[in-house]
Parts: sequence; C-alpha cells; structure tokens
Amino acid sequence: MSEFETIPKQLAPREETAYTQKIPKIIWQTMNTNCVPSVMKDFADSWINKNPEYEYRFHDNDDIIEFLKKDFPGYLEAYNKIKFGASKADLWRYLIMYKFGGVYTDMDCRC
Repeated sequence: MSEFETIPKQLAPREETAYTQKIPKIIWQTMNTNCVPSVMKDFADSWINKNPEYEYRFHDNDDIIEFLKKDFPGYLEAYNKIKFGASKADLWRYLIMYKFGGVYTDMDCRC
C-alpha cells in the first residue's frame, strides 16, 4: 500500500433503502487534494462502505472554487481572503449543506 491514495470525487448510491428521510442521502468530505494519506482513505472508505445507500461526494480545493463561482459567486472574494484551510472548509461546508443538504464528515473521522 502506498503512503498516499486517491479519493473518488463522486460515487452513486450502491443500494436502495425501503425507508425515506428528509435529510438527503449524500456524504460530503473535503481536503485540499484528493490524494490523501492511506489512513484518511481508510476513514473515507468506512463512510462509503457502511452507507451504501448514500451518494458520496468529495471536493478538493479546485472543486470548491468552481462550486463558489457557479453557486455562490458573492462569497468567492471572502473565501479567497480566509487564511486558514480549516476555516475555508468551514465556509464551504455551510454553503454545501445549505444548497444540497446531506451529511458532512471530516477526513479524520471513521464511520
């Protein structure tokens, strides 16, 4: 196993469920790149594997910029002024939850 692995950008749900819920069945994660340390790939895989009825979406920094340009252009300048990566991820998380809903989890969390 290499030291770094690639996270998939998007996976469709792998199973259907017999129940419905108001929260969309989407798992969101972000990091500056989708080439992550193996342990973080294992953590991401735990969310994917234990929730096959959920769509999985991963955004790296480039994806976040494109999302902001398209869906929240008024926030792009403020985003670019934020100095800390974690704070940038916080802003993105709030906007992505507002627009699409779902579940967000940090990359260092195992399901």
